[in-house]
Amino acid sequence: MRTIRLIVMLLFVAVAAQAAQKSVQVGYFTLGGTDTYGTVFTWTLDASAITSEPICLGAVTWIVDGVSHTFLASSGGEGFTICTLPLVAPPYPNQYLVLGCDQFTPGCFSLFPTVVLPSCYNGCTNISLQLISTTGKAFSFTLLDGKKFQTYGVNTSSMSPPPGQLYLTPGQSAPLILYRDPSGK
Repeated sequence: MRTIRLIVMLLFVAVAAQAAQKSVQVGYFTLGGTDTYGTVFTWTLDASAITSEPICLGAVTWIVDGVSHTFLASSGGEGFTICTLPLVAPPYPNQYLVLGCDQFTPGCFSLFPTVVLPSCYNGCTNISLQLISTTGKAFSFTLLDGKKFQTYGVNTSSMSPPPGQLYLTPGQSAPLILYRDPSGK
């Protein structure tokens, strides 16, 4: 009986090991603090735990309590690029910052009245970040184990308040996830 259990357990482990990863983490995003100059939103791209290849994106869309804005990457490799590699400030992963301001953050709003993301001065209940491929279509890269990972053209990660809280808290982070496209291998 023990032998049969051992064989079943070994088969289960072997099958589980061969199962394809359903998602991979390529970084995280964070809600910073809010003062009269606005709310700081950051995102960090770091895929070093899953691939040695650069993963570049065509755009990032921030959605703060239903208000969204898409930040496009620059073409031609100059200016604003959204890539995991090369590192901009080695050995640190690439980090990006966006400022949210509105009438509740007068120090920012008077300087930048066209900023399109709201502040979290009165609290925020949901933040989502969409990673958009350079073509808007599925793309693939090679994982460190040599397997290909194909992901969607748009991947959404979200942050909600901690249990028992109404609002997100400054310093709260959430992972940036790329999900496996089921048509990929």
